[in-house]
This record gives sequence, structure tokens and C-alpha cells, in this order.
Amino acid sequence: MEFKIVWSPNAIKCVHAIGIDLVKRDSVINANKIVNAIVERVNKLVVFPEIGRMVPEFKQTEIKEVLVKKKRIIYEIKGSDINILAVAPERMALVNIDADWIWPDL
Repeated sequence: MEFKIVWSPNAIKCVHAIGIDLVKRDSVINANKIVNAIVERVNKLVVFPEIGRMVPEFKQTEIKEVLVKKKRIIYEIKGSDINILAVAPERMALVNIDADWIWPDL
């Protein structure tokens, strides 16, 4: 089966917030490195969609996560789509996956 990556508006907002946060705290160069690493990791899910682990907070086998650069990429597989739901800090316990809740200061 051939999979297709689908970025939710929420996930796009999360990645945008990560970039803005890193520019504020560090540099444009490092922000670009982290955002590019996230996108590359997501693109690898097309080949290995089941590689992620279940998100512990949600306890739903269909919602998975992979880690990259201390960020959690939360996704679900629906048919041939890999839906990217959110990107959150690695150590953050998730109550929900709303970008405004995950990245409230941006």
C-alpha cells in the first residue's frame, strides 16, 4: 500500500510555532535545522508508518508518535493516509493536541 502524508492545520500551526520559538530563543539557522528534521522524519513515515509507538496519554493504538530533536510528532494512520495531528515538546504530557494549548505563548 502506498501512503500519503496529510498535515492537519493544527500540525502546521505547531511546526510554525516551533520555528518562531526557536528563532526567538536561538537562531534562524537552528530553527531551520529543527523544522527540516521534523519534516524529514514525517516523510520517512511513508515507508515505515507503523514505526511509532502508541501515545501513552491517549491509550489509542491508532494514534502514534515518533520523536525527533526533543519533539513528539503525533500521527494516525487512516487507510492510505498518514495524518500528522500535532508536534509537541518531548517532555510535555498531553491533555489534547490543540496547537494553542501546546504552544500557548506564540
